[in-house]
Amino acid sequence: MKKIASLFALASSFASPFLHADAPAQKEKPPFRIIYNNDTTNILSSVSAFNKDGKGFTTEKIIASVNETADCGGVDVLMMASGMGWDPWWQSKALPMKAHTDWQLKRKGQNPNAYQKYILDGNDLVDTFAAQAHKRGQVVFATYRMNDGHHYFGNARIEDPEQRATRMAITQFFDENPQFRLGEEADPDSRTKYALDFVHPEVRAYRMQFIKELAQKDIDGIELDFMRFWMLFHPFRTTSGQRADIVTDFVKEVRAEIDEHAKPGQRRYLCLRIPAYRDVMDKIGIDPARLATEAGVDMFNVSSSGYSNLQNEAALIKKMLPENVAVYTEQVYASAKQNYKVPVGQTKEGKHFIYEPGTAPADAKISWIFRRTTDQALITAAHMAYARGVDGLSFFNFQYYRSTRNETDAHGGNFEPPYYLFKLLRDPDYVKKQDQYYFLGHAHNEPARDGRPFQNVFVSETPQTQWLDMAPPEGGWNKDGRLRIQSIDDLTNTEWSVSINGVELVPNADVSEPYKNPYDTALGTPKNYKAFTVPVKLLKDGLNEITVILKNGKPTPLFYLDIALSASK
Repeated sequence: MKKIASLFALASSFASPFLHADAPAQKEKPPFRIIYNNDTTNILSSVSAFNKDGKGFTTEKIIASVNETADCGGVDVLMMASGMGWDPWWQSKALPMKAHTDWQLKRKGQNPNAYQKYILDGNDLVDTFAAQAHKRGQVVFATYRMNDGHHYFGNARIEDPEQRATRMAITQFFDENPQFRLGEEADPDSRTKYALDFVHPEVRAYRMQFIKELAQKDIDGIELDFMRFWMLFHPFRTTSGQRADIVTDFVKEVRAEIDEHAKPGQRRYLCLRIPAYRDVMDKIGIDPARLATEAGVDMFNVSSSGYSNLQNEAALIKKMLPENVAVYTEQVYASAKQNYKVPVGQTKEGKHFIYEPGTAPADAKISWIFRRTTDQALITAAHMAYARGVDGLSFFNFQYYRSTRNETDAHGGNFEPPYYLFKLLRDPDYVKKQDQYYFLGHAHNEPARDGRPFQNVFVSETPQTQWLDMAPPEGGWNKDGRLRIQSIDDLTNTEWSVSINGVELVPNADVSEPYKNPYDTALGTPKNYKAFTVPVKLLKDGLNEITVILKNGKPTPLFYLDIALSASK
């Protein structure tokens, strides 16, 4: 019961002097239920009906990307990521694209990429995106990445220091100011030492100049993405209060810019994409109550980074805030990753595949393999959000159901994203009547915290305990369900015990997929599963404790657990 007790303690720790704060009378709660994030890079990287060849970033492809979400219906807010937050993909005065690409060529010998060429040709990604979204009757936000680290995550392990610095040189400001980086011991992941430290006013000013330009665009709101990436401060050189003061003041300035450039009578929104856990928020200066009441934040997008996650604390965060502030729980194309990388390849037709053991060539690439989030999982996530008072759902990296042209990036088949679900997921009355599919998945421990599922290999007779918040469908749970555990390894010669709320479950021979699942990535074969019957009388409307024990067998990793429960119909 330790996990459950600690969670209730966490909930009580959310008490805040702003819990019952009166909201400004002129501000009503944002009316949105479904938010969709378009990261823009997918327009070229993924195979789609409007991008079969992957060549050329054009206005026509941007318009088609907007149209595919407008056509499906159900989306209230269309968010556009204007690049990684480093070189602006608009006509910027703060950092003109010509000046940036000239520096890039001189420093790295790198010619402009397709997105940069689009700007150099006189185009503006933000304007094009916003104009088409408005034409289709959609609310449009620009989402700005506060401290994206793709440039160093991929290059930090290069041994040669000069080559490493060259590869990481994303902009002149980053390249020429190493004194503004976090440095050693900022995070368990040593690569984060290259992230910029927001304790420095110069770093904040560098970011703010771009946000001010976005605030002058014909958009309806701005999202500040504090999850791309999550490291903003060195934890040992700042206090909790200092971090919260810096971020709150920064966001307050953004609020002022958004309001200053609003059209007469226009309501413009400020949204923050924040971590799903309170203990992680403190590390990056996020205090939702202060940000709502002092900095004028309208919306919080609660993110588990690159995965759908039913253990997020969106409902607890919602309880911290004034009634006119909306909270959304983020869903992603992936719900789990396998426990270790495997050799992968790609056919000449572009189809991804995994090498059979012992058949990979010495130079084969290796990749994580991600289990896809199913329709029933998304329906259950929506049901849990509404059942716990959360205002809606957001969708991040949703385009990568299509995978990409790179076999190590979102490895898997090319499937169309389930856009048809948006109209259904926005309806609480619909989702509460549907069959349920709860899940726990192994994921990157980013941001780093204790207690994430399946981070440790199972060893004999050593229990690992997790929890799931569950709410019965309309009419209640009336039929026993089924729980499965899954490993990347063969479970044939292993024996397992699984308990729910202290009661051991009986094994079940049926390890098949409980619902339709078109996504064959990371499904494995029957030998990768064990299954158990779940008597519904064991389940609680609330937190349910799940304990898994390897009873017999060699040390074995798990990367997925699911529970399927039928609704009364």
